[in-house]
Amino acid sequence: MLYHLIGRQTQTPLVRDYSEILASGEMNVVTDYNSIGYYVSGDTAAGFQLEMMRALEQEWGIKVNIYLENSLDANLQGLLEQQYDLVARYNLKEFGCPGGGCLLTDAAFSGRLRDFFTYEDTFTMLDVELLNTGRHFRIRPDAKMIIGRNKQENERLRSLWAVPYTLVYPSGFQGPLGILKGRVDTEVIAIGANIIAYYGKNRSPVITIESNDGSISRHEVERSDEDPERYKV
Repeated sequence: MLYHLIGRQTQTPLVRDYSEILASGEMNVVTDYNSIGYYVSGDTAAGFQLEMMRALEQEWGIKVNIYLENSLDANLQGLLEQQYDLVARYNLKEFGCPGGGCLLTDAAFSGRLRDFFTYEDTFTMLDVELLNTGRHFRIRPDAKMIIGRNKQENERLRSLWAVPYTLVYPSGFQGPLGILKGRVDTEVIAIGANIIAYYGKNRSPVITIESNDGSISRHEVERSDEDPERYKV
């Protein structure tokens, strides 16, 4: 499981960001030794975490230095002390998923992670939380939307939302709640409203939603024939 560049929320790690890692050409990763993530068979190293790191080397064009340490506390302390940029462990609870295992084995999550590294130069703990929540849509290179798939996820998104992100939700009909990140203008609002209406099964010619970026605004948007699924990550 990835605990990417983030220490415990009760502490503030002084760690390199994504652009600094790329500029240096190297990333330091710590993982634990086990029969799934990283192990040695004969004279050959193998395991899921090793294969994942090799894939990152190829995709990012950097060298990944792998360190072994079975203590999670030592792993996270290494983040705080800038020894490591990333912790890769099996079933890391801070980023857990039903049934355990690593979310990178899930095709949808892997797609979101790839999109994240492609378009995001910086990130916060909220971004990390959102990767494992809801449906994700890349509206434009500079704008992304996440909507809830059910009541529980809608409530989770509402609780996670904070300025400068924009909270969006339907007005006058039942539908998902969403969070917009990036440059939110009339085009992004219109596409976002159509996505909310699509999943809310609202077929009205005019879609009404409200947005909250610190102040609440009401928007009336014409229905589009464009398939919202084309934006889905």
